[in-house]
Amino acid sequence: MRGRAILLVGLACRALLASAPLSAQTVDPKAAASAIASQLQGQVTGNVTSQSAPNAVPGYGGADLPQGQYLSNPNSLAGDGAVAAVTSQPYAIVTNPNRPVVDASSLGLSSAKQVESSPTSYTGIVGSSQGNCQPIPASSGTSSTYYDSCQIGTAETDSSFSCTIGWTNQFTSAYQYTCHTSEWDIYNPNTGGTFYWGEVSDCGSFASQSSCTQVSQTKKPSVTNWPPGAGLGMVFTETDTTYNCGAQTNYGASASKTYCINHTTLCFEPPPQDQAPGVPGAAYVGPIQIYQGSSVDNADCQAKLKALPTGQTCLQPSQVCVEASPTTRTINGVAVTHDCWQWQASYQCSTLSNANDCATLSAKSNCSFDHEVCLDSPQVGACQVKSEVYKCTTPATSQTTQAYSCSGDVYCIDGSCTQLPTSPAPDLAKTLVAMNAMKDAKQQFDANKLTIFDGDATGCHKPLFGLVNCCAGKVSGLLTGAAAATAAIGLASGNPAMLLGLVTQFLPLFMCSGEEMQLDVKDRMGLCHYVGEYCSQKALFVCTTMRKSYCCYQSKLARVIQEQGRAQLGLDFGSPQSPTCTGFTVDQFSKLDLSKMDFAEVFADFTSAVSLPASLQTSAQIQQKVQAYYQTHGQGS
Repeated sequence: MRGRAILLVGLACRALLASAPLSAQTVDPKAAASAIASQLQGQVTGNVTSQSAPNAVPGYGGADLPQGQYLSNPNSLAGDGAVAAVTSQPYAIVTNPNRPVVDASSLGLSSAKQVESSPTSYTGIVGSSQGNCQPIPASSGTSSTYYDSCQIGTAETDSSFSCTIGWTNQFTSAYQYTCHTSEWDIYNPNTGGTFYWGEVSDCGSFASQSSCTQVSQTKKPSVTNWPPGAGLGMVFTETDTTYNCGAQTNYGASASKTYCINHTTLCFEPPPQDQAPGVPGAAYVGPIQIYQGSSVDNADCQAKLKALPTGQTCLQPSQVCVEASPTTRTINGVAVTHDCWQWQASYQCSTLSNANDCATLSAKSNCSFDHEVCLDSPQVGACQVKSEVYKCTTPATSQTTQAYSCSGDVYCIDGSCTQLPTSPAPDLAKTLVAMNAMKDAKQQFDANKLTIFDGDATGCHKPLFGLVNCCAGKVSGLLTGAAAATAAIGLASGNPAMLLGLVTQFLPLFMCSGEEMQLDVKDRMGLCHYVGEYCSQKALFVCTTMRKSYCCYQSKLARVIQEQGRAQLGLDFGSPQSPTCTGFTVDQFSKLDLSKMDFAEVFADFTSAVSLPASLQTSAQIQQKVQAYYQTHGQGS
């Protein structure tokens, strides 16, 4: 309602001024304003109190607004304004005696003074015979260059499976026998010596049988007897021996108490007082299983490998122990020990075939073949997988409005201002580029490394011969206008949420990394230089994934100066595996000849900020008001 009332007042004032020019000597402005307000108050009140007002008047708040009192009492404006000034921050800034002093002569008031002295010379609009405005050369710029690639060669199709690996434990059957030997020694307590006397054994021919193997022998504690009146001790020691035989044949002897003296044929049975134990006779223990060792059992894996399609090859499997405890187990009555009893093996297999995905890229009219890269690492013999790199151009950005340069126009970038020349061509481009180059050089100077226009090495990956591609970049088109401005704010603030809506749509679906999504935005803003590509992952000695490397800079201008400046200095950007994105040293930057560089790609970014028609229209309206004032009051008043 308030906006409509002001509009009505303005229209009434315009009609009144047109019908009866005011005289500064005879008309009281306050009285005239009060008369106009009274004349229109009834009409305005009628409009806002009608039944349709709530729906027809934007911001309708009723007819009795507190500002209505100023219509009949304009003198109260001064008092109320003084009260409001106490809490007004702008008023406090303006009236602050410590505010910086501005030299009026530096504000470029000469143009304003010329308008004051000769307003009719500056009331022309662009296209008329008056005024000094000229159209700026078309700011559509040139198309941007980027590199895209496709692959030709051997493609790998992956598959996988798992299987189990265990042990096969070998056993043989045997027949076990035990035999005994009793040795008779004499002990002399006077000398403390013991000497051998004789023995009796029931072991027969076990030791000489090729089918029998001694597996154990146990010597029992000795027993000493003291025959009455002998003065000597009889020491008897029994030794038990166990044999495993291949046949169930007892090669031993029966029980015996006859001792043979000193390994001779002189044999006799000791008298009862000697208490000779003798031997009980060789005895059959029973059948047993003998552990012969273990071998790896991978029959499950071998069967699955044999069932694979023809031409499929598998890498060595990774193995994980899935059954380790207990390490010692009783099998067939025998204790068997293994650190792990079962493993799970995982196989990665591949099928190799010929592939070519270059049809789409080679058919693009905006792309032409540039060079070829072999992705074998290392290359042995003929290249198995090669990447064909195409040089492509993005469409030139279209100019939706005409830009103009007017004599005395001021062009500002981030607080750095200059006055444009009267004629915008041909030096305007060089002027704008020089201004921005100096501004960027100042902002992008690294005081720690003493370098200018430093960049960051980054990259993205692309599995070969598949749909996944985290390296879209400029292939998806440039970011311009509001989208580019939003991207710049997001990159500067480090707020990734601002970039999500600008990233090529399919990248998040492919689970591309945050670094790759930022690269996508930066490349589409024209901030990145393509260094090259290389194989970053392979299987079966064939490349399966490549990585593209880039150097990204803080501005498009910095990237252009880096590209053309390195060419002047004979420098490159390093290798794809190790990009060199460092800035220029102060000495190197001083040797660059900016006049020999082509800045057509960035010129459009600068001219888009200069005197667009909207601002020209505003200027024309101001000039018309100035002219109307002088026509009303006379140039001499």
